[in-house]
Amino acid sequence: MPEKTLFWQQSDSHLIESWEFQFQRVGSDEWEDVIRVDPVDDCLDCFQAVVELPEAAIFVRSRAVGPDGTSAWSKHLPVYL
Repeated sequence: MPEKTLFWQQSDSHLIESWEFQFQRVGSDEWEDVIRVDPVDDCLDCFQAVVELPEAAIFVRSRAVGPDGTSAWSKHLPVYL
């Protein structure tokens, strides 16, 4: 599967235990999980996610997971294949 790398800086990152990523295939209403999130070396509160997507994926979304539960899902990010 092709890999896409997403980078972001998160304020209050100490409140976040992990991240969840999902993708949606062309023609489907179902979301499928993908995950691999790592801190970025030498950057406080920076993260990167290497998201492996099948060639049929069209949208990606994410949310943070913390000790008090999960955040709302992000807006759908289109992936241009």
